[in-house]
Amino acid sequence: MIIDSSAWIHFLRNSNIEIADQVEEALQGGAAVTGTIVMELLAGARTEKQLSALEHLLARAELLPTEPEDFEDAALLYRTCRQNGVTIRTMSDCLIAATAIRCNHSILHDDRDFALLSQYTELQVVDPV
Repeated sequence: MIIDSSAWIHFLRNSNIEIADQVEEALQGGAAVTGTIVMELLAGARTEKQLSALEHLLARAELLPTEPEDFEDAALLYRTCRQNGVTIRTMSDCLIAATAIRCNHSILHDDRDFALLSQYTELQVVDPV
């Protein structure tokens, strides 16, 4: 399961217990991230200490590679949603979704873009317990 930055934020802030618990469970075995998710999380570090703690935490998850075809697939996901009258706010979410679909992973999230993508594409998402 890919843990999106929106779920990581709940885990780090302990702001949504259900999602935080799911992140902790995923970290016990089978958690994954993409480079985009790592970038988003590390960009939010305010101090070197926070940065180091985030790097250590993220190292517990498998880093899924982003392949060249993921970029074209992300654009296709975006266009598919647009054709259905839905606009995805960030292409980053489309890139994460394309990687998830290729790797056959679901995404744990708290982000409306992933919910919308899952309605119009093959993306599988994990609903909070």
